[in-house]
Amino acid sequence: MCSPCDLMRFDAIRYDTILQNTAIIQVQELARILHDNGVEVKSKILFKIPGTWEGILAAKMLTLQQEFGCQVTHVYSMAQATAAADAKVAVIQPYVGRINDWYRANPSKVPRELETSNYGVNLVKKIYNFVKKYDMESKVVAASIRNVDEAIALAGIDYMILSPSLIRSLAALPGSFGPPALSPEGAGSAGFTPQDVRGYELGECAEELLKASVTSAGATVDKVEEVLANTAIGNM
Repeated sequence: MCSPCDLMRFDAIRYDTILQNTAIIQVQELARILHDNGVEVKSKILFKIPGTWEGILAAKMLTLQQEFGCQVTHVYSMAQATAAADAKVAVIQPYVGRINDWYRANPSKVPRELETSNYGVNLVKKIYNFVKKYDMESKVVAASIRNVDEAIALAGIDYMILSPSLIRSLAALPGSFGPPALSPEGAGSAGFTPQDVRGYELGECAEELLKASVTSAGATVDKVEEVLANTAIGNM
């Protein structure tokens, strides 16, 4: 299989040009509408793009050629994360809980580097350490955090998405947490080699979760468009 580095070379990857161009056109059109309504698009807006190879390639072109801020979401593997970081996207968004769910349902498929009680936390730590060790420009936001232990284990990450109830639980904890689990300084000692990075593959977990996430997101967009269309008709 192709490594993330190979995936980012236009002469070394097969990808669906139509999907990539569609994503670029949609972002450009939305950016135009926002700009026409007085929004400072390039400094205020992040465009959320799914972490398919076509999506990452589109995000790379939008980032490097048009200076749009892109957030690559639905990240479930190091292959996606390293490719997105190489594309210099603004934000990489892995999902702790969804990764945990998949590996707990498929224990025989846990890769050696994720052999732990919390696969999602371990992967997000690895992504963060990779980005910081090599001084890459992307930020990492941890999503789908479901409990206090996961939040504390990822303290120090660039961003994390927490539910109101989880924030209240953290605020109610006595005492201090001590030094954060993650830091740019700590990432410097993380064990990565160029050979390791080139060897990352998408894997079954990412393949299944990415497909399910994109399908679900598409269905949600269809529902929202239907509601908006019906609202518009009702107000005419």
